[in-house]
Amino acid sequence: MAVRKMVVKFEKGLLAVAVCAMMMVLPALAIDPCDPGDDPNSPDCNGDCEDFDSIQSPDCNGICDPNDTANSPDCDEICDPNEPINSPDCNEICDPNEVLSSGDCNNNCDPNDAAGSVDCDEICDPNETLGSGDCDNNCDPNETLGSVDCNNNCDPNDASGSVDCDEICDPNETLGSGDCNNNCDPNETLGSVDCNNNCDPNDATGSVDCDEVCDPNENLGSTDCNNNCDPNETLSSVDCNNNCDPNDSPASVDCDNNCDPNDALASVDCNNNCDPNDSPASVDCDGDCDPNDASETSDCDGNCDPNDTPGSVDCDGNCDPNEPPDGPDCQEITNTPTETPTQTPTQSPTNTATSSPTRSPTNTPSSTPTQTPTRTATQTPTRTPTSSPTTTATRTPTRTPTNTATQTPTRTLSSSEPDGGPQNCLDGIDNDGNGQTDCEDEACADIPPCTTSAPAASPPAMVLLVLALTLLGLFRLSRRPPSGATGVDNAARRSA
Repeated sequence: MAVRKMVVKFEKGLLAVAVCAMMMVLPALAIDPCDPGDDPNSPDCNGDCEDFDSIQSPDCNGICDPNDTANSPDCDEICDPNEPINSPDCNEICDPNEVLSSGDCNNNCDPNDAAGSVDCDEICDPNETLGSGDCDNNCDPNETLGSVDCNNNCDPNDASGSVDCDEICDPNETLGSGDCNNNCDPNETLGSVDCNNNCDPNDATGSVDCDEVCDPNENLGSTDCNNNCDPNETLSSVDCNNNCDPNDSPASVDCDNNCDPNDALASVDCNNNCDPNDSPASVDCDGDCDPNDASETSDCDGNCDPNDTPGSVDCDGNCDPNEPPDGPDCQEITNTPTETPTQTPTQSPTNTATSSPTRSPTNTPSSTPTQTPTRTATQTPTRTPTSSPTTTATRTPTRTPTNTATQTPTRTLSSSEPDGGPQNCLDGIDNDGNGQTDCEDEACADIPPCTTSAPAASPPAMVLLVLALTLLGLFRLSRRPPSGATGVDNAARRSA
């Protein structure tokens, strides 16, 4: 009995569970969802994506259509690009999760767009209108240059770091903006209000104004203009004056490695030595060849001139043919008399026979002028004493060497050739100016050595003369007859 009761209770419980299960299954059987394999025209699929429809069913296509329920898989409150503008997802309000190409988002932050959406990103884009959530007339760091907020002019409300405010004063920016502070910074362009091609005291080094090149309109005293002509500076700048000054750079337009007339002596061009490219009017070239001057310059022409310095390339101690007589090379020779007597002994024998008959004619010149080459002494500007032997007609020169220097004859006109002494008749000068010199003048005819004298016979001639006379005497004696014969002959001649 007890077992039966237990069976009955079990059956009742099992029935209750079955009833509950039927109650849970029947609603689902009554609402048949559109499944992925269902025909789009089947009763389960009505074309509307409902809450219980599968996202892969024909009713759900990922597009929130107007008939789709708000909680269906197609409607996620995100207006997708292919969704119609009147769908539950698209309400002309760009929500944070919507993409830029959706119907709600147009890259313009409209008044109803949600903050944080792709339209409202606090960046005023070029197509956004002034007054939207992004465009507040202040150029923010992420805004592009073509937006209404950013006009390439750093206005007072523009954010530092934006495209307008880049610490570069652009040509269209106004003085007083965040970028334009009257100081030319390194990245600023030349046409801006800060940069005027003049390196002012506040301009930054490396900017277009301060490029270490002193331009023509820059003021002396600026960073670029320091009164030193640098390599990149132009000739018309205040630093460069076409004169190589001591502080000018060797590679500047002022310094060309040639000492010009206006170059300073302490500059790199002028070294106090006249070099080949130096100007003749420069401080290096003074017209005199100095020891450090180079050859073939305006100072040194290869000839030792009077003002040239001994020891220079022109003056080598040798008097060259083209050098002037008063140059240092030639003066060393002409102004130093060499007292070297020339002992020219005339080694002619003086054994002249004086006691010899002089009836035989002697072919001796009666008026032989003294061949003393003394005229050449006047034509040489040398002061070297020379002793020239005088050859007289007597031909009895002494063996003693005459160590007398010939005096340079000077022409002093007198009334007669021998006036002043007999030496005037043998000095080789026309003393009275009548065109006749020495023995040619009649006034010197009676003055030795111009007088004619019978020359003494030489020893060989005397020997020949004695032999000739001896042979003549012997010949005459051989022709005379004997003494007896001579008387007979005479008597016979008388009788006849």
